[in-house]
Amino acid sequence: MTGMKKRRLLGMTLTAACLAAALVLAGCGGTSSPADPPPPITGPALNGTWDRQLGWQIWTFNNGSFVVYYTAKGTFSTSGDTLTLNVTHQHGTILVSWGYADFEGREWVPRAELIAGDNNRFDEDWFAPDTWTYKVAGDTLTLTHAVDGRTWTFTRQ
Repeated sequence: MTGMKKRRLLGMTLTAACLAAALVLAGCGGTSSPADPPPPITGPALNGTWDRQLGWQIWTFNNGSFVVYYTAKGTFSTSGDTLTLNVTHQHGTILVSWGYADFEGREWVPRAELIAGDNNRFDEDWFAPDTWTYKVAGDTLTLTHAVDGRTWTFTRQ
């Protein structure tokens, strides 16, 4: 191979390497495969802790995860003004309040445990995604349920 061909090949290799690096840094490449789910799209305005009823119902959103104080936790995503909640765990305290005394003292009970085996108290429909319309205006979060239209108002803590 002549010196000119070697330089041309080296130049093309460096250009390809730089292009590949630029694509990875721009999020256009990387190690994910088509089978990998996309990361959740979350409304950054939701991030933080929100109080619905003076310390009784506290919700925390944090980059795609949510917790409802002593009730449930899971993941969330947003698209436009739509918020979708996916519950992955129920808190033992709320389960006991619903009459399931054998969860006394349990903190987070995973969805799989509640729908499988001897428990079989809840079916998959219980854990179906829950959809709301959301609006953040200053320190106020308003959620309106997509199915029944109930509206809840929260204050940022």
